[in-house]
Amino acid sequence: MNEPRTVKPSRPNGPGTSQAWRTTDLMVVVVVALVFGAIYVAWAGPYEWVAAFGGTPTQEAANGLWFIAGLLGPYLIRRPGAALASETLAALAEMLVGAPWGPSLVIYGVLQSIGAEATFALFGYRSWTLATMVIAGVAAGLVSLPYSWWEYGYFELDVPVLLTMLVTRTIGVAIAGIIAKYLGDALVLTGALKDTAIGRARMEEV
Repeated sequence: MNEPRTVKPSRPNGPGTSQAWRTTDLMVVVVVALVFGAIYVAWAGPYEWVAAFGGTPTQEAANGLWFIAGLLGPYLIRRPGAALASETLAALAEMLVGAPWGPSLVIYGVLQSIGAEATFALFGYRSWTLATMVIAGVAAGLVSLPYSWWEYGYFELDVPVLLTMLVTRTIGVAIAGIIAKYLGDALVLTGALKDTAIGRARMEEV
């Protein structure tokens, strides 16, 4: 009589392998969106001062802060759609709190998330290195650039000015990716995110 064979369960290919959202993931995204919605509103004043001081190139660099929610949310929960949900909900919260730009903020939220979402999808939602976060930030900034420049009439500016704006925008959104990564790393150290993908990843590293 043959003995029954025990099938050893296969080990997942790392944290974030499952793409199904859990309640914890949704809660994290909502908290990120609400917090950054408030931060985005608070940034409106300083943003105008920075823009007045350095003109449109400096303004483009300062835009980077508005991309952080769409980078931090997916970095924490590592699920498809997290960039889109985090940035769009943050923009919606920003609008509801009373940001001066009105409903157009939601359009920006969606556009600002597309490049980041595409980057994380390209890596299969498995790569969360500093380089990946920077690439995601830059992709988010570049994908949303045409609509932003069209709406504000920037395409009528001289080419050297546009090139300078492109460089400063790229720097700003790259820094946003760096901030999102290190902010996420700092948050996971508090122990509050132990039931998220980043929390489980950190536990496996220990």
